[in-house]
Amino acid sequence: NNGCIMTSLATISSSCEVYFEEQDEGSALCGQHAINNLLQGAYFTAIDLGQIGAKLDEQEQNLLHSIDEDAKLSDDVPSQKKKTQTQPSDDGDDDRERRYSNVSMEGLFSVDVLVTALKSLNIDALPLSHPDCFAANQHPDREQGFIFFQMSHWIAY
Repeated sequence: NNGCIMTSLATISSSCEVYFEEQDEGSALCGQHAINNLLQGAYFTAIDLGQIGAKLDEQEQNLLHSIDEDAKLSDDVPSQKKKTQTQPSDDGDDDRERRYSNVSMEGLFSVDVLVTALKSLNIDALPLSHPDCFAANQHPDREQGFIFFQMSHWIAY
């Protein structure tokens, strides 16, 4: 999931010093460090991002619950055509029961957490495949920053 930052970062930091957060060995807080390094300041803590992740998890669970409720209601309505219903897999693990996690116990944050955090600062992060990123693909040297997820690690440029 490569990303392209569409909002000017010049308004975020105008200092001549380079801000850099180093990742502690053994931690997985690279997402936090990547966006703070990109923004050139300590904008987000692990707690901030964890709260965003928990909120996203809750929203995803609520969405799955509402889909399940809609499915139950439609199953109760008699119909001339019988609908084909999906069965849980043999191991008893129904895909709808799967719990989502936007943050791991080690602190690795999902792309949704980082995008939501950046959006809270009115910064849009889009995949490079997005049509609005055509210019970034043609002339990446004209962009102000990128975040990448590569080999289970977030990196900012």
